[in-house]
Amino acid sequence: MENGMKIKKSLPVFMLSAVLSVFFAGCATTKQIQPVLNGMIYDSDNEPVVDVLVQVTDKIRTNSDIYGHFHIENLRADTDYTITCTKQGYETASVNFVYNSISEVAYIRMYSSEQLLGLAENEIQQKKYDAAVPYLVRADTAGGSKVCTGYLRAVIAYSKKSYDDALAELQKLMDAGYTQPYIYLFTADVYEYGLSDKVNAKKYLQLYLDTTYDPDSAARLEGL
Repeated sequence: MENGMKIKKSLPVFMLSAVLSVFFAGCATTKQIQPVLNGMIYDSDNEPVVDVLVQVTDKIRTNSDIYGHFHIENLRADTDYTITCTKQGYETASVNFVYNSISEVAYIRMYSSEQLLGLAENEIQQKKYDAAVPYLVRADTAGGSKVCTGYLRAVIAYSKKSYDDALAELQKLMDAGYTQPYIYLFTADVYEYGLSDKVNAKKYLQLYLDTTYDPDSAARLEGL
């Protein structure tokens, strides 16, 4: 260096401008990051749902704890997100939200297949048969018992005097290998009381009695 002086090279103007742009953009991004989103998952009985897989993006996942609580970190403020909650035996729940504040809490309700079946049964008891059907569809989707949903569909059909439809639902269950005594008894009821078909009513009453001791049904069979 001439005269022992160090020459300090400066960045070209265009390069300095680019560096500053990246710097300020980084600062703005940092300010938009919020620490954590708190949430709670509960069922239709307002009980916490444990060990639910909570997913926001492909990379952001967590599980609810024993209290149904979950925490998601590193979300950007004023950004649209979708929380998807899944657990075996439960209906998948999805919630859209815009994250604005760390004080926000996401409350998410999930229905178990058993709860959906209970809602369907309640509608049937009130003779609101059409209202019960969507609950059965949801219970199926949630992984509910096929024998329960199929049986309740048969009950709805029978209650609406659609006897052939009721038999079709019951036959599906038997074809699938279900041999619960109440399926045979209900099939006998449909044949006898719905279709006045004593031959088939006797057949299914006998199948029922082959698995269950029931003096009243035995006397009924004798009377056919």
